[in-house]
Amino acid sequence: MIRFWVIFLFFSCAKIPLFKGDTPFSGQLKSFKAFENKDYLDHLASLGPVYLSSQSTETLLLPKAHTKYLNDIFKKIVSNNEQILTGYEKPNFHIIKSKRPFYFSLPNSQFFLSLGLLKKYMKNEQLLNAVIASEVLRSVKGIYEKKIIIPKGFLLTQQMLGIVKIPSSVKYNLNKWSFYVLKRADMDPIALLNWIQIQNKNVLDFNPDQGGMRDQTREEFLFKNFLVKEGFQDESINEERIRPSKEFYRFLSFIRRH
Repeated sequence: MIRFWVIFLFFSCAKIPLFKGDTPFSGQLKSFKAFENKDYLDHLASLGPVYLSSQSTETLLLPKAHTKYLNDIFKKIVSNNEQILTGYEKPNFHIIKSKRPFYFSLPNSQFFLSLGLLKKYMKNEQLLNAVIASEVLRSVKGIYEKKIIIPKGFLLTQQMLGIVKIPSSVKYNLNKWSFYVLKRADMDPIALLNWIQIQNKNVLDFNPDQGGMRDQTREEFLFKNFLVKEGFQDESINEERIRPSKEFYRFLSFIRRH
């Protein structure tokens, strides 16, 4: 018997208002929440174990030191953004054995990074921080599009990426909030632009059907305008002030051996 998943669009993306003054940390927050339906978020979170147990999904077991390294990144992000990142679960990072570069998160602090992503594109620690920070924000705040998902016992990576995909308008706001989260965590916020540009330059890796190429280009354009308003003119990471940790190099060295 062929098992499959049926996914229907059920509800528009959650109402995620802007912060007062459009700056999360300049004053009191307006409501910053996605779905109030906890049952749905719990259901979405339950897809993680299903995906991991699917026959097509193979994970890489990380040594404790590397698991601690990723957990420490998570801890640094949330501890410096306690005003908005509250009620989070203990993080679980899963490295997926796949040559395809991809990453996503699910509620309850579940994070998924592919070997292809880490080997080919995570050239420095700031890029890794930018990827993780954005997904931490999504996971803790429940920034997902609500859909009816009928489980049939397994999940493919392509299906998971479709489930967690959000509209471009929400992605634009997510980028702005991620910028502030990175800044508050004393991480390079400009790395986020660098990461958006990397994905646009490698559209066949990150968007094989090129169906969302216009959205990706607009995402970069809008984020650049936002940075200009914030007073940032440099469009690239300042390599001289980046000091990757020894833990990052050890982690990357381990990843490249697999």
